[in-house]
Amino acid sequence: MFGGAYTVLVYVFIGYQPPHHCSNLTQSIHTYGIPSYINESQVIVHYGQCDITVYSNGTNMTSEKWTIPCVNGYTYENTAKTFVSEWNLVCTSAGLGELTQTFLAAGQCVGAMLFASMADRFGRKPILMSSHLGLFTINTASFFIPSYTIFAISRLLLGALQQGVAIVLSTILLEMFPKQSRGTIGALLSVFWTVSVMSITAFGYGLRNYSWRYIQLAAGLISVHSLFGYWLIDESFRWLIANKKTDEAIKVAKKIARINKVNVNQVLSVISSQQPMRELAVPRSEPINEFDDVPENEPSEEIESADLIENTTDSTPSVVQQYTLLDILKSSILLRNSIILWFAWCVNSLTYYGLFLTSSSMAGSRYLNYFINATVELPSNIMFWLMVNRTSRKTLVVFFHALAGLSLIISVALLTLKDDGGKGAVVSTAFGFLGKLAISSSFNSVWLYTPELYPTNLRSAGFGVASTMARVGAMIAPFSSLLAARIIWGPGVVFGVCCFLVTILVTVLPETGQRELPQTLEELVNWNKEQSGWKLGKLRKKKKIETAKT
Repeated sequence: MFGGAYTVLVYVFIGYQPPHHCSNLTQSIHTYGIPSYINESQVIVHYGQCDITVYSNGTNMTSEKWTIPCVNGYTYENTAKTFVSEWNLVCTSAGLGELTQTFLAAGQCVGAMLFASMADRFGRKPILMSSHLGLFTINTASFFIPSYTIFAISRLLLGALQQGVAIVLSTILLEMFPKQSRGTIGALLSVFWTVSVMSITAFGYGLRNYSWRYIQLAAGLISVHSLFGYWLIDESFRWLIANKKTDEAIKVAKKIARINKVNVNQVLSVISSQQPMRELAVPRSEPINEFDDVPENEPSEEIESADLIENTTDSTPSVVQQYTLLDILKSSILLRNSIILWFAWCVNSLTYYGLFLTSSSMAGSRYLNYFINATVELPSNIMFWLMVNRTSRKTLVVFFHALAGLSLIISVALLTLKDDGGKGAVVSTAFGFLGKLAISSSFNSVWLYTPELYPTNLRSAGFGVASTMARVGAMIAPFSSLLAARIIWGPGVVFGVCCFLVTILVTVLPETGQRELPQTLEELVNWNKEQSGWKLGKLRKKKKIETAKT
């Protein structure tokens, strides 16, 4: 979590443009094209940000004025170096610094699609471990990057790997816990993300007088635990079951039982009794009742594999059900659900980043301002945590989007009213802040809700496409400031209407909070049929046809 957050946000402290001006001329002004009849003692040289202006006769009112480029480079006021100042990404090269974030976003789009699909195919653990190790390696190696071009390429790779960590980590955590704990896990993920975002301020401030490379190094070393991740994290038990990896699944079950000090046979019996998990109990050459850490006060039941097989399995062999993104297009129900989720992710990202970009910048310390902006996420995390286990997933998504839409519409309505006392502007700002809290909570809600609406072998891929749609919203968000410059209430109306649309569309999605995660596409389709009244509608249609015939 920390490594992913640092990769995205370290740019705030290593990529900003410090105050600067052209470096002093080291030769006679005549060397730079100034006419020879101009007396050097009678000129004033002004060193601007991007050019040098030479005025004759000591006055700016003279008709004789010459402009020359910053031939000797630039002088930066801060002692610390950002990569912008090190590679002089200013003036004619301005924008190349921001372009590295565009490369990062492009990498995130690729990684969200690529690594998420690979996690469904090859397993959560290998993709998570390789992505996390890649983050550690490239972030750390960035300390030695010699040129801007290589740095830009590294940001592209880091964006892809960051999504490999974020999406697969969220997926494996949700699959690790039962239905009654998934809400709490989702809330904890949001809190840890906010803490990660806040903590980077300490590195930025503590290393502010050193080269940007040291902050980049710190962003890499925060993921040093990835070196030991292979031995710390197990494969997703649900993925193993869905892909008929029986040997590995039983090893994980034994480890879980040993850590929790319960009888492994009881664990396997419970698992075998669950319909989605029936595939676990299959013939094995190794007895599954070998267990060393059974509590003394709890008798160990000698249950052979055949006993579990007899009661829990069918005689016909089962086939691993693998899915691809094309299966989303083939299933009308899954396609409908996905389109709604993709739109919700795009709206959340558009609104969240759009509110940042259209707000006025705070004066003062860069580090304090960043910390305040990160800290305001905590109330939304707390609000989400208090509600996630007390209400349904769908209710959460509907409530937070409705609250965000209503708050933003009221905010722009007050902003357009004439108010000589200024009270309307204050109330408008308050509603705008409430809208930001609500959209932050709605982001947490869709982050938890989305993977619950896909089967195990399509969960990461579906999650990845949704995350890609969020990048689309983030890329559209900068244009909101251009709209605000022409129509001050324009962005608020767009954000509010889009949030209301999500509120309406989400109502057709199934509820997931009180169900275990779906293993197969068929299981997911049955959810929709049960909760949308599909079966009842078909029965009514059939009854009408029979009535018409009679």
